[in-house]
Amino acid sequence: MSVAPPLLAVLLQWSLWSVIRPYVWFLFYPAVFVSSWFGGRVAGLHATALSALLVWYLFIPPELRFFKDAGAPVVPVLVFLAMGVVFTFSHERMRRSEQRLRDLFDQAGHGIFVADLDGRYVDVNRAACRLLGARREDIVGKAIADFIPSTDLPRLEEAKRRMLHGETHVADWNLRRNDGSYLPVEVSAKILADGQWQAFVQDISDRRRVEAQLSQAAAVFDSTMEAIIVTDSEARIVNVNNAFTSMTGYTADEVLGRNPSFQQSGRQDARFYGRLWSSLTATGQWQGELWNRRKGGELFPVWESISVVRDAAGAVSGYVSILTDITRLKQAEERLRHLANHDPLTGLPNRLLFVSSLQQSIERAKRHRTRMALIFIDLDRFKLVNDSMGHAAGDELLKEVGHRLKKVVRAEDVVCRLGGDEFTVVIEDVARVDDVATLAQKIISSLALPILLEGRELVVSASLGIALYPEDAEGVDELSRAADAAMYRAKEQGRNTFEFYTAEITDSVREQLAMEMDLRAALERNELTLHYQPQFDLSTMSVTGVEALLRWQHPKLGLLMPDRFVPVAEQTSLINALGAWVLQRACAQLRAWVDAGLEPIRMAINVSGRQVMYDHLVASVGGALEQYSLQDIAACVELELTESVLQTVEPSAEILNRLRSLGVRIAIDDFGVGYSSLGMLRHLPIDALKIDRSFIRNMPDDVNANAIVKAVISMAHALGLRVVAEGVETAVQLECLRELGCDDIQGFLLGIPMPAGEFQGLLQAAAAAPTHGQEAPPSRPVAGLDGPNVTQDARL
Repeated sequence: MSVAPPLLAVLLQWSLWSVIRPYVWFLFYPAVFVSSWFGGRVAGLHATALSALLVWYLFIPPELRFFKDAGAPVVPVLVFLAMGVVFTFSHERMRRSEQRLRDLFDQAGHGIFVADLDGRYVDVNRAACRLLGARREDIVGKAIADFIPSTDLPRLEEAKRRMLHGETHVADWNLRRNDGSYLPVEVSAKILADGQWQAFVQDISDRRRVEAQLSQAAAVFDSTMEAIIVTDSEARIVNVNNAFTSMTGYTADEVLGRNPSFQQSGRQDARFYGRLWSSLTATGQWQGELWNRRKGGELFPVWESISVVRDAAGAVSGYVSILTDITRLKQAEERLRHLANHDPLTGLPNRLLFVSSLQQSIERAKRHRTRMALIFIDLDRFKLVNDSMGHAAGDELLKEVGHRLKKVVRAEDVVCRLGGDEFTVVIEDVARVDDVATLAQKIISSLALPILLEGRELVVSASLGIALYPEDAEGVDELSRAADAAMYRAKEQGRNTFEFYTAEITDSVREQLAMEMDLRAALERNELTLHYQPQFDLSTMSVTGVEALLRWQHPKLGLLMPDRFVPVAEQTSLINALGAWVLQRACAQLRAWVDAGLEPIRMAINVSGRQVMYDHLVASVGGALEQYSLQDIAACVELELTESVLQTVEPSAEILNRLRSLGVRIAIDDFGVGYSSLGMLRHLPIDALKIDRSFIRNMPDDVNANAIVKAVISMAHALGLRVVAEGVETAVQLECLRELGCDDIQGFLLGIPMPAGEFQGLLQAAAAAPTHGQEAPPSRPVAGLDGPNVTQDARL
């Protein structure tokens, strides 16, 4: 290989000797060049030496070789040898450099395309061949336009124009591969100084795929119906989607950088969130139901799934939370639950929910040691309505019955429809059996009102059975059977009534209800009246006051004492009307006595604690004083309140001060039987104490009673209060009270309760013949007129 080039060069020189003889040395440099290019340094040196020998022996005449001036041709030979050696070594370096460049060209990771100015490829590297799936010879010589879609030709011309102006073209293109498919690539091309195009081409299929996936993920992220929250490792929000904004009302700017805990509703406690984070730490995920808060403050339920995001090293890099608003699902569940537990016709709880609610009521009553009641209600002759008017009318009747029951009972009472025409009412916290009976009577009265069905007025009745916990039964089934049995007994008693499971309770309650209805009628029929019992000054024995006592002239039972009917009034709103009537009548009588020319005396009027609680008292007293022009002698009106009122009525001091501002006096009745503190009496605007008759009755034989009365009198005088002893029936009691320093006395010994006219005569007689300084002859007592000892609230 290293010999052929110089031989060819010699032959060429021989044939052209006459022309090229002066330049014979130059013909051998191509031989050196070719030899060193293909054979390397050794071949170049061989070509140089062989060329020098050939020139020496072939082209230098022999007669000149050894002349004494033969040195002249030797010098060119030596120069040629030196230049050949230098050329060989420099060309070797150049060749190696070019080879390295070629290797880099072929081994480059990006495809490199070189084209001439006409756009035809003159060279490509291996990566370019791989990109197009073709051999180098399949590419070189072809035009750029052969490898791009025809629609991109205008774009190619525009790119060429820009590159001719010195710009570098960087853009995405699609290149047609050898199999006809198109490959997305990124091209960075420019035109070099020699006029060639040079383009670096990178396969962007993966990038396009990732971008497509990211675009798809972004589309899913923004278009999904579930709210998505992305946080960093410190649980700070870094991104939210549109669904989150729609769901919560917060914009992305308002939540970025915040901890998602700002949405907490407060329904989940710290233990709940502790379990949540424990699950995330242990398993990397958590899902469950919780309540969040919208921007406007509204609470709503969500189903939330939280996942931990980890980096390549396994460290936590963030969290992704997906939230689904389950408000509609909850509403649907609630509707299904309602349908499963409620009667579709009336909307009331059905038998299933009745059993559950009754069981819970029993458990609460057992836990709090309270009483509860169960009322069974059955419509009388409901079947006749269905048979005569049709089932549609019957359904309307049942709906109206359910509506009326809900209106009659309290909001906390549970009304159920067991089926057919059977209803129940569960009542908790029953303080008195009378309250249940009152409610039962209200139910009967409400259902007895006419109902308009299909243009006809229909009047229905109901039979009610009542069972009490724990008196009648302690379980759901037992209590239900007791109420059911009581209901059937009510039907046996003639229907349109109620019966308790225990007959004794039924009789007692019926009596109380009858008394209540009669008392309401008594106010309208003017059957009530006042009797007046005098009070005497113990030192002068003159009449200084009078207590107005309520009586009821019952048309069937005769004259009734307050203990028979006032407790019934106390249990209902009747006590307010009854108290107002007593106040009005007593003030009217005081005005009548003054108008008759009598000196004004103290009129003691009993006041119920219920009147104080409902704050009607101040207005009633002020109205009575004004109506009967008693403002100037308002001090003659003395209101008697029981000691217990001061303990049970929280704003008693305020109300008493308002009463005192009207000018009236305040007395504490039945003092000693309650638990009033001396401190309370010191701070209250009180004028007098009335010692309870139970202490007076046992004087003077009972040492304890004597000590209590003495202590009360001493304490009252120390506080500047007047003391009245009631229930004085013997002269021994009177003398004992005089020795203890009591101020006034009241009782059968000196004066019995009497009608207004009789008492006026007593006052007129006393005015005509005063008995100063001596005892007045006692009036003849009427035994048992005031009945047994009762609370003052029952002595209106």
